[in-house]
Amino acid sequence: MANERFGHFYIDAVESHKYKGKGQGVSNYPLRNRETHSEKLLKQFDHLWNEDSEADKTVVSAVTRDGVYVEFHNAPGYDLKFESLESRRDGIRLLNIREKKVNDKVEKFATVFIPKDKRHVFLKKIESYMNEEKDTSNGRPKNASLIDGIEDINHAILESFWSINEIKWIPNTVKVWCEIWLSSETETVYDNFIFVAKTLLGLEIKDNSIVFPERRVVLVNADREALQNILSLCNDIAEMRRASEAISFFIDIENSEQIEWATDLLDRLEISEDTNVYISILDTGVNNGHLLLNPVLRDEDCKSFDLSWTSSDIAGHGTNMSGVVAYGDLKEALIGFDKIKINHRLESLKIIPDKGQNPPELYGDITGQIISNAIIDNPNRQRIICMAVTAPNYQSEDGRPSSWSASIDELTSGYIDDIKKLFVISAGNNDISNEAEYPDSNYTSIVQNPGQSWNALTVGAYTDLHAPYDNYKPLAPKGGLSPFRSQFHNSIC
Repeated sequence: MANERFGHFYIDAVESHKYKGKGQGVSNYPLRNRETHSEKLLKQFDHLWNEDSEADKTVVSAVTRDGVYVEFHNAPGYDLKFESLESRRDGIRLLNIREKKVNDKVEKFATVFIPKDKRHVFLKKIESYMNEEKDTSNGRPKNASLIDGIEDINHAILESFWSINEIKWIPNTVKVWCEIWLSSETETVYDNFIFVAKTLLGLEIKDNSIVFPERRVVLVNADREALQNILSLCNDIAEMRRASEAISFFIDIENSEQIEWATDLLDRLEISEDTNVYISILDTGVNNGHLLLNPVLRDEDCKSFDLSWTSSDIAGHGTNMSGVVAYGDLKEALIGFDKIKINHRLESLKIIPDKGQNPPELYGDITGQIISNAIIDNPNRQRIICMAVTAPNYQSEDGRPSSWSASIDELTSGYIDDIKKLFVISAGNNDISNEAEYPDSNYTSIVQNPGQSWNALTVGAYTDLHAPYDNYKPLAPKGGLSPFRSQFHNSIC
């Protein structure tokens, strides 16, 4: 076919090669004695179904109502043909695969659910491997790619449903919110799980769930014992995780589901109607039409320094700040179950224009005027003034006062109106370009203007969030200084 032309195709000299399917390669299985290896696995497999055996109390799945959770694992460094463990038509489901390193070799674990009336399916595979003639296509025993790869067969325990790196996050005696990943997205599986967890075990469960192909995620408030009981009674568990690891749970779901979560939180709010405590947010304004902000921020309490500005938030910063001020850790509020009492309200004082910037020399005057006007309008309110707006380009590098910080000092002291005020200011962000600079850069970078105010409370940042990954080391320790915050002698964390 060389040099033949077909329209816009030109086929040059062609070489013939034997087809090799994608993924085909050299498999690595240990050499086994068929008889002894088969007998070992048959004995282990038979033990799984012995309901009268005195299994360890940590075994949560000796025999469930309809089947057994089984954990298979390979010999470190060798392959295991995971796909052959599953048989969908028989209801045998491969639930999860985990792995860990053992002396630079990879040990793999597979958790499988086998119905009671289908135990013979796997038994037949072992028996065929042990008794039948070798497969003429490769000269190996039948099912050798599966059976040779299996080192041991054990009861699946609670740890079998958690990633190797996340076992440390399994709760003990204190209940925490956990993600339960069901092995199917169907309503039947979901309804059965709800019956087990809520009706039989009396556990707190969020009504919302996330649906994926072949998976459904439900949030359950449980301790270790409760999780073990779930596995003992339910056939449809694929994985478990700590809910605190997945804030994307709320970000990635559809808007309609976000509204359901927000509505659930609203139903649990107890907002004091006669409170006189207000937190005044000096920022880019607030969009108080949000479902969770409307109850704590009235329209008449959204004001701007310049009457020609809108009171809404175009930049988004002030709205985000108001969420923190109102609820703290919103994720914990959303996944909680208890009533939430809010004994304060919000007051939005917009000091940033919708377009352009304020003249730097007017920062102090703008801040003073908008607070004074708010006091004149509502003189009886007890205010905590909060400002997470700083000016990194206009700061005194040795901590000396600026016109802005001096204005705040005068305002908070009560010199003008005999009203002393609590003023909380952000220390500003630290631009860290190299991880080796941490934590020295926190102490060499200065607090941004007007955080050098002597009378204000200047606040930095820390976090208790910590990613449980063995292969990664966090830049900042849990509870340590945030790499992105400035540090100064009058700031706190």
